[in-house]
Amino acid sequence: MARMQRLASALRTYYMAFGSYPTTLDDLVNTNPPLMTAEDLRSAGGDTYRYQYGPDKIILQAIGPSGEPYLDVIRGVLPDEVILPGPPPVGSQDP
Repeated sequence: MARMQRLASALRTYYMAFGSYPTTLDDLVNTNPPLMTAEDLRSAGGDTYRYQYGPDKIILQAIGPSGEPYLDVIRGVLPDEVILPGPPPVGSQDP
C-alpha cells in the first residue's frame, strides 16, 4: 500500500509540473529529475502496476499473480486541477 501511495503522489506531482497526467508510468521515471525509479513501478511482489488515465479519472491497480487486481487507487480528475504558474520546469516536455 505504501508503494502505491508514493506512486499516486508522484502522479499528482507530475500533473502539477506538466499540466497533465503521464501517458504511462514510465514517464515518471523519464522526467528530469526522475520522480520514481524503475523498481518503484513494481509491487513488493515484483508485479507491475496497471495504470489507466482518462479524461475524468486515473486508476492505479496492483495486479496479483492471477492477473486480477487486488488493490485499487482511483482518483477523479477535477476540471480545476492546480497548474503552477511560470515557465515549464527543467526536464519538461514542453519547449
